[in-house]
Amino acid sequence: MSSIKKRELLSHGFIAFTGQKWADCQVDSYNAIQCSINQFIEHNMQIPDYLLNGSHNLFVSYSYP
Repeated sequence: MSSIKKRELLSHGFIAFTGQKWADCQVDSYNAIQCSINQFIEHNMQIPDYLLNGSHNLFVSYSYP
């Protein structure tokens, strides 16, 4: 079992720290990346940088109007 904590998924209607409400399709695309990251965690594999960067980039871009 990996010691890395799995990523949590967001719920539809998510409101970011900026007050920006995400559309359901944005939540779905963000969650898809989190699921991919979780697969690497479950298999004790190194998470590719493109997934981590993509996760961060989506979160930031969706959180501002």
